[in-house]
Amino acid sequence: MESYSIASLKQYQGSAISLATSTPTTTDIYGNTIRAVSTVTFSSGQTTSISDVVLQNNQLDSVFLRNSTVSTAAAASLDLKGYGNVKNLDVAMTGDATLLTMVNNFKTLAATSSWDTLKNAITNDNATIILAHRAA
Repeated sequence: MESYSIASLKQYQGSAISLATSTPTTTDIYGNTIRAVSTVTFSSGQTTSISDVVLQNNQLDSVFLRNSTVSTAAAASLDLKGYGNVKNLDVAMTGDATLLTMVNNFKTLAATSSWDTLKNAITNDNATIILAHRAA
């Protein structure tokens, strides 16, 4: 059995896991939170401690695993990073010419544009497209 395989307690000759827990003396190891400690007993009678650990999870430290090819046109546009299952904007624009056009049109608006001008740039047909991208 591989060291990273999931196995049953019986496969490791375990006979019992105590439901009585105690507060650990150390509650943080490398950013992982140890919430409780208990005991597992093996069929040989030997015991060892087990812990309830909440593993550190950083949504920003993730990698998009699908196709991440970027076209020249998308590379020349805005550079916004996606995290987890969200594509980087340039990757999304590479696969969607309408999105690329929308972003480039939005990019050409003056930095001093009024809120109404910005709002109008994403209303009507564009709002449907944006909502479709959020759902995808």
